[in-house]
Amino acid sequence: MIGGTSVSAFKNSDIGARGIADSLGVSNILEGSIQKVDSQLRVQVRLIDAHDGSMRWSETYDRQLRDIFLVQSDIAGAVARALDLQLGATTLASIRRGSTSSIAAYELYLHGNDPSLTRSDSGARAGLEYFQQAIALDPNYSAAYAGLSRMHMRLASGDDREMTRANRLALGEQAALKAVALGDSVGDAHAALGLVRKHNNDFTSAETELTRAVALEPTNARFREWLSQLYVATERPKEALVEARRAQELDPLSPTANAEVANALIANGRCDEALVQLEKLRLLRQPLLRAGHSAAMCYARKQMWPEAIAEMQRISVNAGPRGQALLGYLLARGGRTAEARQILAAGLDRERRTNTGAFTIAAAYAGLGENDQAFTWLDKSVDDRSLALDDVAVIFAGVRADPRFDRFRQRLNGQKR
Repeated sequence: MIGGTSVSAFKNSDIGARGIADSLGVSNILEGSIQKVDSQLRVQVRLIDAHDGSMRWSETYDRQLRDIFLVQSDIAGAVARALDLQLGATTLASIRRGSTSSIAAYELYLHGNDPSLTRSDSGARAGLEYFQQAIALDPNYSAAYAGLSRMHMRLASGDDREMTRANRLALGEQAALKAVALGDSVGDAHAALGLVRKHNNDFTSAETELTRAVALEPTNARFREWLSQLYVATERPKEALVEARRAQELDPLSPTANAEVANALIANGRCDEALVQLEKLRLLRQPLLRAGHSAAMCYARKQMWPEAIAEMQRISVNAGPRGQALLGYLLARGGRTAEARQILAAGLDRERRTNTGAFTIAAAYAGLGENDQAFTWLDKSVDDRSLALDDVAVIFAGVRADPRFDRFRQRLNGQKR
């Protein structure tokens, strides 16, 4: 089964079934249309053999809107039979039941899951509102709590003026725990909890939760992307690349899946391949911030400082504290020390006012070669949850032989075991 991001790329396309199938590497295409008049629903579905364009199965469902989850179950069962597949009773029951009985809550949940919302702080706040409204309509909606958790984490990674990163992550963890309590068999719930635990540097628990999410929904590409990110952060590059490649296979046209392949290639020291991969993402109408960040990391590994700085400056307005940290480091290494010290001064001022953002300060000091200060603030970044562990390998590459770096890694490895 191919992920929704890749499938939606062919919406309203005039490419035939064979062309779509070749692009996605599949043998069959499920086409459909929905017409809604008041509370009446008509769903028309066709299963097409991509090899010769013949119709393997078709059906029209005239139902009430309240029966939407039952229609989904009927379609899944019929398609499985047409393909000589077996769907387990648990799977069919899950589809039939849905995760909520409220159509309005489900609609709000779908709005909150729009990928474009995570590309800006304002979008994340809109997503937060959608999930809060869904929960207000159905307080037992596990997946909505998982979405709420993800939006809190997205805001924690941005320029949050409302609360500290630690407090935002605490809200994210609270929502994720609620999601798991309401739906232990909901992959989204375990994935959300895994993401929170990763951000809290609790890597053992993060891996447990993300692995559980993948086991529950093996064809969900996003879960594998997040597991790949965890493996990069914990310096397991080969495993990271395996999961990233699998995510790409499941959703080949997904910008985030392709970006995670690049990120995993960087972790494996294959920067030239990563840059080729990232080049494919440059023409997106909605730029993917992580693509620019990853390109900058590549250039930094190759000590191509002007190119790395240019990548970060291109996205710095929306890149948040993590982006500012890397930019400060790059400017310092590129000889633009006055600009690096401006970022350092802004970081110190923010830390005085909000008691957060230590990693930005550590990164700037590392770039300036002031290692005593860099290690002091690196330790503080663990406490205030501003640590961007994915970037540590590049920013502290020159001091890995320093005993203090070993102690830092041991502290992380020993946390919450």
